Parts: sequence; C-alpha cells; structure tokens
Amino acid sequence: MKSSKLIFAVFLLVSMTASAAHFNKKGEISRLAIWQGHSGILVIHQHMINPESCRRTDNYLLKSTHPFYKEFYALLLSAHMANHPVSLGVQGCHEGFPVIFHVYSNK
Repeated sequence: MKSSKLIFAVFLLVSMTASAAHFNKKGEISRLAIWQGHSGILVIHQHMINPESCRRTDNYLLKSTHPFYKEFYALLLSAHMANHPVSLGVQGCHEGFPVIFHVYSNK
C-alpha cells in the first residue's frame, strides 16, 4: 500500500512539473549566442514570452546542465540555419533569463 502511494506521489509531482512550462508561438530562432559568464546558450526567438517575470526579457537560456542540452542545441542550431520555425517551452528563471525546458519542432 505504501509503495502505491509513493508511486502516485511521484507521478503527481512529475505531471505538475511537466505542466508548469509555458510555450511560445511557433517562430524562427533569430540568434544563438555563447557568452562567457553564462551557463549555457542564449537564444532569441521570434515570439519571446516571459511568463514568470524574469528580470531579463531579451534572451532565453538553454542551461548546459539540461539533460538534453546537446540534443536541444543541435535542434535549435539546425532550425536557426534552415529558418525553420520551432516552439520553445520555458520554465523558471536562471541568471535572470527565462529557461528553455522543451523544444518543439513540427512541419
């Protein structure tokens, strides 16, 4: 009985975390930048959002500690070079920037 309650609690926590991300409208990546002093890639999207009122609104941050950092960076770079629109899910703030949590590409 205790294990089923623990499993339920874990699923509840995961679903709450997953639903906390906010997605912008599909659009093109206009800039990718790597600056010393930041812990990841700075990204400018055609339709920037700031749902959690982060201090900075000029860039998103793709943290280098994200478990899919390499895959997200590859997808963002490919989309940027091909002028292919993507949607980004942002969640939380880090270094004042909204943090990229999800990347969504669709043709």
